[in-house]
Amino acid sequence: MGHNEHYRTKGVSSISKDSLTKEQKIEISLKVFFCVLILAVAITIVVVCCVNLKNKSRLRQIQTGEFYGELTVRDNNEELSEKQKIKFVVTEITREEYLQSDGIGTVKDIVAEDLGKNKYYRFELFLEEDGGGYVQVALGKMVFDRHRNYYYYEDEGRYIRIEPYTADGKGFAVTVITQKEEMQGDLYKGE
Repeated sequence: MGHNEHYRTKGVSSISKDSLTKEQKIEISLKVFFCVLILAVAITIVVVCCVNLKNKSRLRQIQTGEFYGELTVRDNNEELSEKQKIKFVVTEITREEYLQSDGIGTVKDIVAEDLGKNKYYRFELFLEEDGGGYVQVALGKMVFDRHRNYYYYEDEGRYIRIEPYTADGKGFAVTVITQKEEMQGDLYKGE
């Protein structure tokens, strides 16, 4: 019995150490290496996607309230000394109000939707007149550009881009292009 027991123990240890050829050991090592490499790449991709989504949600979050700023005016690609004052009002609305509006001056928050939330907003844009008061600029059906992360409205006479941007105290970056001029600037909450 002692001899058989010794044979079994010795046989098990010699199988695990001596039965693999050098080529088999290299093959197993390469397979393990590639599995670890694939796992590391997959984890890296998941982490990068999560960080990008978090940054996207933080930087592109729509805020509600009144936002003010001055737009730089360009005429024929030449910057003019005059500035155009702008007021932008963002109000949260219900899904029903959004559906009834058919997207006219309203948006579904795409960033919030990507995070599993449904939020809807009404955009109201006002430009200052020469007399000092603000006049509302009618916004049509708003569209979201997923590649560039902004909302825009375009008709025959103008193009309006509204980009939620919450870094450096900003609320939005706005661009208004008409047939005569281009205006661009950042908006901040409150006057």
